[in-house]
Amino acid sequence: ADLSRVCVSSDAYGSLPEFNAQKQLVGYNYGRPNRLLEFLRAMVHGKRWHLSEVLKLITDNPARVLQLPKGRIEVGGDADLLVLHPTTLQAMYVVARGVPVLTPDCVAKDLFEH
Repeated sequence: ADLSRVCVSSDAYGSLPEFNAQKQLVGYNYGRPNRLLEFLRAMVHGKRWHLSEVLKLITDNPARVLQLPKGRIEVGGDADLLVLHPTTLQAMYVVARGVPVLTPDCVAKDLFEH
């Protein structure tokens, strides 16, 4: 199947309204930033997809469809980097905006502060 137009994305920390059975707003939650990583693990470990196939769904495809200058590692490109453990697919390193924000020794507390 051609998956070149299939995109998986999240609205990490985006507002998620919650409703009761009567469709009344009862509160708000937020989009969890780890949802894409959970999806990736479920597809690779649970559904036995190839890692490269799943990565395209959450990186290259959305960037290409939305015409964003992200999603690929290339000279002059704008890409955040994620290094995964080869078997568990746990996040080991994250580099965002050129700054390490996750390493085995530390987690940055204020990613969006200038």
